[in-house]
Amino acid sequence: RTRLNDGRVDLAGRFVSAGTVEKGDEPLSAVYRVNADLTVETLHYGVRCGNSICFTSHGGMFFADPAFTAGNRDRQSDQASRCNAIWHFPDYAASDMLKALPFVE
Repeated sequence: RTRLNDGRVDLAGRFVSAGTVEKGDEPLSAVYRVNADLTVETLHYGVRCGNSICFTSHGGMFFADPAFTAGNRDRQSDQASRCNAIWHFPDYAASDMLKALPFVE
């Protein structure tokens, strides 16, 4: 049901990848990091389709989830509405993405 979708190498040389859900609308995937010792960490859960991973020179990280629904409902149809969310993790290098901020919804 899920697969890796997009990946980048961070400023410390670690590979960071975001997954995507191929069937269904549930945010079942995550953002993962392969560390220098080849251990794999799950950094952020609740990803539907992670894209456009990028890092700032100040230790932050961004990624987009264009299929993320965030529980939003379209008022006309009462269906889950998709909001193109860009997530910002300003303290990625220091706190391993504990603080997630929606940058754009």
